[in-house]
Amino acid sequence: MKAVFKCLFVRKKFSFFAVLIVLQNCLIPKNLEFNYPLVKQRIVGKPANLFQLPTVSEQVPDLNLAPDNETLPHFEILKIFPQNIHRRVYEISISQDGKYATFINRWNLTKLSLETFKEVKILNHRQLVQGGFTGIGVSEDGEKIVAGTSWTHKATLYNWKGESFSNFYCESNSYFVYDAIINTTEDQVLLLCYDFANNKKEVRSFDEKGNLNWKREGKSLHLIQLSNNKFVNYEDKNFSIWSKVGKQENFFIFDSKIVSIDYASKLQIFLFGNSKEWGLFRIGERKEALINVKIEKDIFSNEEYSLNEEFKSFYKFFNSEKFILTGGSNGGMIWSFKGELIQHLKGHLRNVSAIAINPTDNLIITASPDRWIIWKRIN
Repeated sequence: MKAVFKCLFVRKKFSFFAVLIVLQNCLIPKNLEFNYPLVKQRIVGKPANLFQLPTVSEQVPDLNLAPDNETLPHFEILKIFPQNIHRRVYEISISQDGKYATFINRWNLTKLSLETFKEVKILNHRQLVQGGFTGIGVSEDGEKIVAGTSWTHKATLYNWKGESFSNFYCESNSYFVYDAIINTTEDQVLLLCYDFANNKKEVRSFDEKGNLNWKREGKSLHLIQLSNNKFVNYEDKNFSIWSKVGKQENFFIFDSKIVSIDYASKLQIFLFGNSKEWGLFRIGERKEALINVKIEKDIFSNEEYSLNEEFKSFYKFFNSEKFILTGGSNGGMIWSFKGELIQHLKGHLRNVSAIAINPTDNLIITASPDRWIIWKRIN
């Protein structure tokens, strides 16, 4: 503070502009870079403090948490898309063939070619429907979009031209579509319908033509599709796994909030996280914590806002290697399964709250309100 007052009480002969320059030098930090988060606690091979899971009595073969080879991934910037009104991204999905990425935000959906790095299609959903989309799901090929609106109790299947094909309805006008997904074989659409006034949740399954297959009482507000056509329904501390035919196979209540989730189908492990801690878990008939990582600082600590649950895709597994990509301040972060920070992908001025990895693990996308960045693996 003494330095600030010293700058304020300058001689009167200084011009107004000189005073502004002095104030700028005194008050604006020279370096807003985020210091690497320190791993405060790593717990391997026993129940984690994060979720207070009970000790597993049965013997389970340990998962090798070490990388499969000694070469650690390293990425450098390939392409930067500068700030505009559409850059505040909530979720990114990459098509199964790795050719396209879809960016979802409040205003529109953008389809980006990962071969030419050009925006090939933009769907402005606020012009398409009143109030814009809610509960947006994108098919694995990136060609179909299912979305609801806050003004009606239905979701609609669209293409990138904005043409509609099928409608999927909630129970009544008191509900709206909070979340929606298209399953991996694209023969099922799932809706999470929410009656806000009565706090009622309902999961509904439809075929691609809009015919109702089944409906069940929902436990939570968010839906995540798994690769085996099962799906996860989660919110806050609640987590449940469902089969394609609507059978709830598991339901757990954890002690810590789940904001972002991912699933590694080859290893059959889940990644749960929030902005201060994350953990790897096996979940079947029994629950087993593999590792819990607590971070000394919130990974979004240089920006003063509480992480919105709409930003739910800031934790991702690599597809074929034992590494994890997360969002964070000023860039993404690559971690080992043991919680060791391998690389901080610096290049953003704001929080990276949406990330994606292509199927071959050689391209990474990080998105923040100031820009999108595509990263290329160089080793």
